[in-house]
Parts: sequence; C-alpha cells; structure tokens
Amino acid sequence: MSDVYSPTGRPTWFGPESAPLFGVVHSPAAGHVRGGIVICPPLGKEHIDTYGGLKLLAQELSAAGFVVLRFDYLGTGDSARDQGADSALDDYRSSIEQAVRYLRDGGAADIALVGLRMGALLAASVAPAVSGLRSIVLWDPVLDGRRYLRQQRVLYKTTVGDDVVDVESEAIIGLAFSKATADQLRVMKMPTAVSDSAPVLVLSRPELMDDERLTNLAAQPNWQVRSVDGQAEFVEPASFVVDIPQETIALIASWIDANMPRPMYRFHPQFRSRAVVAELSGGRQVVEVIDEIGPNRLFGIRTALAGAGADAPALLTHTTAAQHRIGPGRIWTETAREAAGLGMAALRFDRRGTGDTGVATAEFPRIYSAESKQDVVDAVEATGVSADRLIASATRWVSSASA
Repeated sequence: MSDVYSPTGRPTWFGPESAPLFGVVHSPAAGHVRGGIVICPPLGKEHIDTYGGLKLLAQELSAAGFVVLRFDYLGTGDSARDQGADSALDDYRSSIEQAVRYLRDGGAADIALVGLRMGALLAASVAPAVSGLRSIVLWDPVLDGRRYLRQQRVLYKTTVGDDVVDVESEAIIGLAFSKATADQLRVMKMPTAVSDSAPVLVLSRPELMDDERLTNLAAQPNWQVRSVDGQAEFVEPASFVVDIPQETIALIASWIDANMPRPMYRFHPQFRSRAVVAELSGGRQVVEVIDEIGPNRLFGIRTALAGAGADAPALLTHTTAAQHRIGPGRIWTETAREAAGLGMAALRFDRRGTGDTGVATAEFPRIYSAESKQDVVDAVEATGVSADRLIASATRWVSSASA
C-alpha cells in the first residue's frame, strides 16, 4: 500500500462493517492538520467526469494543511450495496455523516463541506446536523430536485433512449433511481438555512446568476454567491475530454483557507484495506481488498468470495477515456461482485493518469499510449492466473453527446 501521507491520497474503507464506504484520505505530510474537509461528489456520469477535478481539489486543500476525505455514497462507486434502493437519498445523507464521523474520529475537530452539483444539495441538507461546521462550499449546486431530475431524464432519453431494462426505475446517465427515490428527489430544494454561524460560498454558472433562487440565497446572512466559468465543460462535457476549471479549484481552496481556523493539531487516521461488500445466500461473503499493482503502483481493488482458493478463474476489467475503475454506470463494480458469487476472482484498476493512480493534474490523460498498454500488461500479471483462466473485459467510452 501507499504511504499514509501520499500526495495521491490513501484509500480506505470506512463506516459500518455492515455497509462499508470507500474513500480516499488526503492529509498533509507532517500529520498535523487545521481541520477536516469532506468532499461530496455528484451522481451518475457527473461523478465520473468530475472525479479527477475533485481529486485535484483534494490535493490543493491537503497542501494548505487540511485532511480531506473523498468518498463514494452507499450504493455508488466502490462503496457497498446496490444502486436503486428506495432508501438511496437517506443512504447518501448517511454517507456524508459517516464521512464527517471518520474525520472526527481521527482528530479533526473543525469541519468543512464541499459539495458539487447534487452533492451540494445533499451537503446542505446534512449541514444543520454537523457540529463544528466551519465553512460550506456549494459548487454549481442543484437548487431544485424536480428540475434536476427532469433535466437528467431528458438528457438520458435524448442520448441513451427510453428505459428498456427496468421499467420500475428512473435512470439518469450512470445511475438508476427507484420510483420512490425519484419521488423523494422531486421535492428536494436547496435550504436557505444550513448553519447559524458557518459562512457559505455558492459558486454558480454566469447564466444562472439572475435566478431568483440564487438571489434569495445571496440575501441570507453569511452567504456569498459568485459566478464561475467552465462548469459545462467540467460537469457535462460534449465529448470524453473533461476540462478541469483550475481557477475555480484555486478559488475554493483560497476561500476555505481564509475561513477555517489556523491552529494545527495531530490527525490519526485509521485505514482498512479489506471490507465485506455483500452477503450472499448460505452465509457466503463477497470481500474486496484495496491493492497496488505492478512497479507503477496502479490502484486496484480485488474481489472474491471469502476463503476462495488462489486457483480461481479471474476477471480483469479496465476502462477508457475519463472513466476510472467503476466503469460507466458502475458496471465493473457490480460485475466484479456478481463474478465473485460465481466463484471467480475479479480485479479492477486505474491506469496511469486516471482515478486514484498517481497524482491528479489538469491534463487529460492519453487514452492509447505506451504507458496505458504497459498498465494492462501489469494488471494481467497481477491476476496471477494463466491465460486460459483469465477473462479480460473493457468498455468503450459513451459520451453524453454520442450515447
């Protein structure tokens, strides 16, 4: 595993053992911090497209003296549970609370929340229950759940098509909501009171600055609303190339730096490399282990049944473009766990320049390169099985413009 204070962040499972969450901890090298910051990501394809940008933000904040936790909500990304549960919105809120608790347990007394898109609406709904909350950033926030779902559904139908797999769910690109969750989402609205004392920074698109809802937020005590450019290219790129808004990331880091306490104190993180992510019939457990692969320290997650032998056939998955190891619509996470139930060992990984392999930069990683080819070779070798016992699978990138 990587060092505790690696610039790339240290991955871990956290939260209840019955419902483990996946997260990555970014902490200053000296182990002394000014506070803890929880980054609440968007949902669906927006989560995949912005993954590198949120990692870059975490690196910037860590360099400024903060311990930062990036994480996946329950039922999304690498975290446990299936998507589409009726309790999804409550699970997402609980995930934020678990993330705050993880930082507190490590010694971070002062907390900031940064939410992007739907993550901003979720963060605002959780904020009143977070003690010691010192600052909140709502980045390109979803202000109205009904409008958000309508826009996402239109995008889905104009790019992917009508729902044909499960008529009992309502899909957006990269995620499926149950009917009950969709109904709950439709009544969600951005609150105007999230904290009695913590300052709130709202960063919105220029074309939305005249929106009455933003005007109402700007009128609240301790709220500041500012315009930022480049959100469409970041959150909903026209192709697989994502433009990370570096100026906005610098603005967020600078604002948090100015609105958090200065005293430093020791942070003692707890890391778990192994988690039971599913319980199958007969008491069988699906276990996932965080790993590093090959000489270039590729990030990987291994999935297998507890107690499975080393000679089990293996499934290797890898993705392209902006995708990290979960794949489009979380396909590789779910496939790995299903394969484990059939007695296979699965490995998903991030090639260099994507996901949690290496240091995040604003440059878009080359899709086809000598480095990415070597990463595949290293991943094949890491499975430890012969070619006749290996299944390799990949996906092509489907953009919102060409799906």
